[in-house]
Amino acid sequence: MNHGFREKIVERSLKLSLVILAGIAIFSRSEPVWAMTPPSICQISDLRLSPSGRFVYAPLNWYNLVLYDVSCLKSQPWDACSPLVVATKSDLGFLGFAFQDQDKYVSFYSRATNESGLATSTILAEKVAIRPNKNNADYERKEFPSGVHSDGNALGYLVLAKQFRYQNIERFFRATSTALKLADQHHTYNSAANARDIFGFASADQYFIFKRDNAFRVTAFAKNTNGRPQDLPGIAFDRDDLPSFAIDGNDAIMATLGSVIRVSPQGELTSDSSGRPRARLIDTGADDQYVGYFTNDAIIPATRDPFLSSLAQRVDGSGKYLAHVTVLPNRKLAVVSFLNNLPATDSGALSYRHEIQSNNEVVSIDCGKSQNFTFSIQRLSSRRSTWVKSFSTSGATDTVLFLHGGPYRHEEPTTSTALRYFLAHGLNVNVIEFGGQNYTLETAQLLSSGGYGSLNADARDVEAYSRAFLNPARTHLYATSFGAHLFTRLSPGFVNGFRSLVLDLPSGTIAPDLNNDTPTISAMNRQIMGDEIIIGNLDNAYFAALKDCPISRRAMIIYNDEDDRVFPEADYATCAGSDGVEFIEDVVGHNTSPLQAGFDSQVFEHYARILKFMRR
Repeated sequence: MNHGFREKIVERSLKLSLVILAGIAIFSRSEPVWAMTPPSICQISDLRLSPSGRFVYAPLNWYNLVLYDVSCLKSQPWDACSPLVVATKSDLGFLGFAFQDQDKYVSFYSRATNESGLATSTILAEKVAIRPNKNNADYERKEFPSGVHSDGNALGYLVLAKQFRYQNIERFFRATSTALKLADQHHTYNSAANARDIFGFASADQYFIFKRDNAFRVTAFAKNTNGRPQDLPGIAFDRDDLPSFAIDGNDAIMATLGSVIRVSPQGELTSDSSGRPRARLIDTGADDQYVGYFTNDAIIPATRDPFLSSLAQRVDGSGKYLAHVTVLPNRKLAVVSFLNNLPATDSGALSYRHEIQSNNEVVSIDCGKSQNFTFSIQRLSSRRSTWVKSFSTSGATDTVLFLHGGPYRHEEPTTSTALRYFLAHGLNVNVIEFGGQNYTLETAQLLSSGGYGSLNADARDVEAYSRAFLNPARTHLYATSFGAHLFTRLSPGFVNGFRSLVLDLPSGTIAPDLNNDTPTISAMNRQIMGDEIIIGNLDNAYFAALKDCPISRRAMIIYNDEDDRVFPEADYATCAGSDGVEFIEDVVGHNTSPLQAGFDSQVFEHYARILKFMRR
């Protein structure tokens, strides 16, 4: 092994030990902005309709709602319509909100605080009058004991019904608290539930709560289960995913990561329409209306409703990236939001465009420069949930085949600086949505038994797709973070056929995750790279090194000396000295703080260096 890289491995392991000894840093939420300047309507990603259709609105920062009058938007240019901001007075932001009385009022529900500013077991209910022409709105405030322990966050991800009436809140929270306590008693993996581990939909009359443990197993609780929880092993939540919910009759409808699932009050899984990536429910403004769901390229109605069918025909296959859909219960009005423009760096403002659609007219809220890409989704295999999201730019000659990080099954363009940068600089980008079962419980079982079924199958899909649709002489393979695990399952003959290869902070060696050292992650750490990897144990990190370098063409391998999550200079040490393989140390890493001065310019330089390498 190269002597310089051996020194770096030892130095990195010492740094990792210091990180482990230092413990976990705790980050606090920034102060809420009470008197905010509302953003342009073109910067709102999910414009929604209020129940009566009087307003389009969007929740902002869990503290504010910004509203626009629909009649004004229909009759005047959008920039002539003044926005109205309605805010909660809670220091912690709202858990939920509801429009009431034909959209004359908004009720906010939040956790009350004590004199020290800490959350208490009391629920704060606020009723605020919407008065566009007056500064001083009517205001009511009530407090209710919730029965939830004061230091718990578990209510953070409960979705309160849009038609929720705060007169019923005390009865509801007492019932919900009982279910949450049952959830904690049922599973031992996460007895002190983190906020991200409790999901659910709740109204005054019924509730469905889903508890996910550290092995990503899901248990359902409903009002009619009589305290008997029901395991739902068929459901897997990604660690960063927030499912969307609706009540349809006596069942709960939930959408998350491509799956649209119906759950009965007995906690039984009654249907599962899985497949398409990143499904979300259509917002109806009503609790008992499940009308369908949408993905980033299509609307899928649940019934043969003429209005929804017409809406779907106007949207499907349009080349636009669908961000949000709201349809009123009477099926006479809808608002659809599209991603319009992607700036190259985080400092640029994302742009969205919106359409307010009725049976006889479409009102477009045109936000300047049109979409700088056309978008489509293609399934790679009829047997698995492996897809490609294609972003095409006008005049592009080269394509980036993008293996994203994770382990997730999606890469949102609004949060991916790499994807945005490549598009803004004239490259087509094909993002592989890999991970047929979320790389969670099922994958852990495969790995623990020595199998690599999910990764191998995805790799075969990627190779078949690329050979059918891409010109390798004009395509660059870009794998970042967890995407490098998929890279290791691709055949050497395939990866060495591309114009260039970039491994950007590639995973291989995985340090212990102080926050999430789950059975799944542990199985991944030790086995996911396969039989041709030597795995040792040095200072509590899983160090891996390829026996033979799989790269025989022009390649860039990027590492960060301060990064305590990935160790590519160790994993790919056998590639050091190979013709055309460059090891580049960069200031950008997994644990680079986005709050530090100059971060955006550093990220810009990071991708500029990659692009320059690709275009040699």
